[in-house]
Amino acid sequence: MGGEAPVTPVSSPDSSSLDLSYKPCDNMYISEPLVKVLRLVDGEKPAMGYLYEAMDRAKETIYRYYENKGEEGFTKRAQIWGVIDERWNNTLHRPIHAAGLYLNPAFAYACGFNFDGEVIDGFVQCAQRRVLTPAERLEISRQNEIYRMASGMLGYDMAVQDRTTRMPGKLQFQILFIPFYILYMTFIA
Repeated sequence: MGGEAPVTPVSSPDSSSLDLSYKPCDNMYISEPLVKVLRLVDGEKPAMGYLYEAMDRAKETIYRYYENKGEEGFTKRAQIWGVIDERWNNTLHRPIHAAGLYLNPAFAYACGFNFDGEVIDGFVQCAQRRVLTPAERLEISRQNEIYRMASGMLGYDMAVQDRTTRMPGKLQFQILFIPFYILYMTFIA
């Protein structure tokens, strides 16, 4: 009777070949970061600027849990990531989520936070699709440089404080960046 704890089979509806057994403590470490993502999506605030990063953090948490568990840990992590990636890529992973992350000042200006090529590409794809006139695209390119460098009013103390305390789209300095703001608002609408 004092043996191992019962295990729970995990499988994906789309991946019938996946059938690993997980201990209850595994279930907790696997599900906790994913539940955080679900809470974000189902919460009161708009999730657009946070979803992409939340999913990356969930996967990183699962990676760290299995990192030092040898070949079995590697296999379990790879299969869990396969289920997550299948859902993410077929349902949620769209350029608009990458653009939302890119336009979220809480991440854009965070120390040590760098956007990968996929995030920047998502932003550019959305700008290409949503902004039709060459003049507006040129203005967004110009404003993008100001945004990335936190120049002008974006560097003021009030704007710096707003980066992490106010929701994107509710920032005081948005009026200066009308085309950039319009592009962002089309993403979260």
